[in-house]
Amino acid sequence: MFLHIDESGNSGNNLFDQHQPVLSYGVLSSQWDVDAHAGSQREAISARIGGQELHANRLGEAGLSRIVDLLVDLHEQYEFCFDYYYIHKPSFAVVTFFNAVCDAGINPAMKWDWYWTPLRFPLLGVLDELFDENLQRESWRLCLLPHGRLVRERESISALLTTVLERLEKGKVPERLREILRYALIYGIKNPSEMDFGIYSQTALSPNTIGFQFVLSAIAYRQKVHKQAALGITVDRQTQFNGAQVQTYEVQSKLAAALRGNGTDRGRYLAHPFLAGVRADTETLIDHFPQEQLAIKESSQSFGLQITDTYLWLLNRYIKTGEVVRGFEPILRSIVLNGMIDGISMAAMASRWHAFEIDLPAFSDVREEQRALAQKMIDDHRQKIEALNLE
Repeated sequence: MFLHIDESGNSGNNLFDQHQPVLSYGVLSSQWDVDAHAGSQREAISARIGGQELHANRLGEAGLSRIVDLLVDLHEQYEFCFDYYYIHKPSFAVVTFFNAVCDAGINPAMKWDWYWTPLRFPLLGVLDELFDENLQRESWRLCLLPHGRLVRERESISALLTTVLERLEKGKVPERLREILRYALIYGIKNPSEMDFGIYSQTALSPNTIGFQFVLSAIAYRQKVHKQAALGITVDRQTQFNGAQVQTYEVQSKLAAALRGNGTDRGRYLAHPFLAGVRADTETLIDHFPQEQLAIKESSQSFGLQITDTYLWLLNRYIKTGEVVRGFEPILRSIVLNGMIDGISMAAMASRWHAFEIDLPAFSDVREEQRALAQKMIDDHRQKIEALNLE
C-alpha cells in the first residue's frame, strides 16, 4: 500500500487567521503507487490544463471541470481511499488552555476524573462559551512562550485566569461544572507558576504537529483493514513543520513498539478511562503502526500529492459550503462512505461526549453502594479543596 499526505489551511501557529480557521490533513491510500504507474494519466491531465501541475486552489472550479472525467477514472482505477482529519483552530486554543490549567497532575484542586475521562468535554464546552478571541489569543500566547520566560508572566497568567473566573461566576453554567472549574481556576490564580503554560518548542504544540497524530492513526487503520503493509508514505514538503512531523512519527513508533512488546503495560494503557470511545482506534495504532519511514517530497515530484491536494480542496469546499463541483459526485460519495473523517472541534467533542453519555446506565440502575461511593469521592475532593485554603 502507498500513502500520500498533504495539508490545507496551514497558518503556522497563528490560530486566528479568519481566512483559514481550520487546518486539515488528507491521507490518500492505494495498493498501487500512483507516482510510479500513472504517468500517462498525469500527462493527459497536464495537457488539458495547459501544462500546469494539478493544484486545485490554482485551477479552481473551472479548471477542475476540464479534467473531472480523468480524475474520476483515475479514482476508480486505483481504488483510492481518502481519510480526512481537521483541527478547528479557535477550539484548539481553548483545549490548550484547559490542558495548561486543569491537568489534575499539576492542579491539586482539579478532580482527576474531570480531566482524565470524557467528563472533560462538558467542561471544554463551558470554557468555549466563556472565551472570546481576546482570551484565546492571550492564552495561546502564554502556551507558546519558552519556559524560561514564564517567570516574568506570572501576573499575566493570574490575570487571564481571573477574567475566566469572573465570566464563570456571571455565566449561566450548571452548578457542578461551575464548582469544578471555579476551584481549578482559583488555584491557578494563586499558583500561576505551577500551571503548564509554556513550551520547549513552538512547533511541538502547533496544529500541524497535533493533527499529524491523526494521520498516523489513519495509516495504521488502512494497514489493518486492507491487510497490507505501507510500502511508501509520502508527505508534502513545507518549510516549518516537516521536522516536527517526523519526530511525532518516530516517537509514536517507539511507543507502539514498546507497548506491543509488553502485554502488562499495553493492557494498562488501553484501560485508561480517557480512551473511552477511542480505545479500538488506539489499539489499532499500537498493533498496526507502519514500519516504513516517511519520505518528504515537493508536490511537483509526486502526482499522488497533487491528487491529495485536489481531494482536500474538494472536501473542504463541500464541508464549508455543501457544494460539489459538478462531475465529482462519485469521488465525494466514495470519500464520505469509505473514508475516515475526524478531528478537533467543539462539535466533535460534544459528539464524543454524547456517545459516551448514552452508554452510561440509567440512574435507577446504579446500585446504592455505587452511589454512596461516588458521593464519597465528591466529599473527599471537597475536603481536599478546604485543606487547600483557596477561599
